[in-house]
Amino acid sequence: SGSAYLSLEFPNNPPCRRRACVDALCRGGLALTAFAVTLGKMLAARNVNSGLVNLRQLTYASVDQFYHGTPPSDTTAAFARLAKDIAMIPMSAGTHPEASIGHLMDYDAGYYGYLWSKVYAEDMFSRFKADGVLNPDLGRRYRTEILERGSSRDEMESLKAFLGREPSEDAFLESLGLKAGKS
Repeated sequence: SGSAYLSLEFPNNPPCRRRACVDALCRGGLALTAFAVTLGKMLAARNVNSGLVNLRQLTYASVDQFYHGTPPSDTTAAFARLAKDIAMIPMSAGTHPEASIGHLMDYDAGYYGYLWSKVYAEDMFSRFKADGVLNPDLGRRYRTEILERGSSRDEMESLKAFLGREPSEDAFLESLGLKAGKS
């Protein structure tokens, strides 16, 4: 199932994101007007370049899958083709960007886990968004179902136990400013 790869990235995408925690503090009256204005501008710009960032992640994941399928004789040409086809950005001539992406080898065709971990992190955060980022019961549930379990049970089972339902990509799509449909 590949879920072990996904659990590697859960800690890098915690469900309690800074913007929501700061927003909760602002509602509590702890923010100054200038800070609130700056925060508003930061939130308004949060999706700048998100399309390019995610296309890059899709490119790397596709390159990883391609390299671990039938290895190409020219990895640079393969990378250039996939980067142009997926990210729509041509590679600079004379460069070898695939040589700088260490996880293409040590994740053994599991690079896609980076993007999936964000999907799951946003889904987990949707619980905090709905129930409150400072909700002690939900924080305890996150600790016991996700953090304490680690890899002692299948990570997808831990995710479902925390969410209380099947995972969904809707929160991830909404975090990108896209309208999520029914999944």
